[in-house]
Amino acid sequence: TRNKKIEDIFQEEKKDEGAIQMIEKRFSRCFPSTGKNNRSKLFKLWKGIVPSLLLCSNPSIQYTLFELLKSNILEKSKNNNKKTLTLKQSFVIGLIAKLIATLATYPLIRTKVLLMVTNQNSVLGTLVREYKRGGVINGLYRGCTLQLAHTILKSALLMMVRERIISTTR
Repeated sequence: TRNKKIEDIFQEEKKDEGAIQMIEKRFSRCFPSTGKNNRSKLFKLWKGIVPSLLLCSNPSIQYTLFELLKSNILEKSKNNNKKTLTLKQSFVIGLIAKLIATLATYPLIRTKVLLMVTNQNSVLGTLVREYKRGGVINGLYRGCTLQLAHTILKSALLMMVRERIISTTR
């Protein structure tokens, strides 16, 4: 039975190899011919996956900060018996929360983009290279103002509408 299991493993590997060859053949036009192994070309599509997975922390930071700030404001306004935020309060809190979340994770956003468009392969290596190249502001946070302009207002509006929906449905 042990030999049968080993044989099954080899059969599965052959199927996987065949599937990879089929994918490579079908999508060969997507990859420029560099003389390297086709499999390495296929895996270049996944170069930014590690920073992308780490960037899942951005919404977590944003929502945690929003709820923390919201609870602090509502606690301080207990005198008025307020249970919900005003539209203005939720907009400003949403803006602040997204600002902090984006500033905390922006080096990873930049690293993800650089990994995808350059020959770099290492997240840490890319971060170090960008730091050495321009320091914190001009290296790790280069282009951050565009990212902030893109995300902050959108997220602030989202949080404002979210709070209005929550208060209406209660």
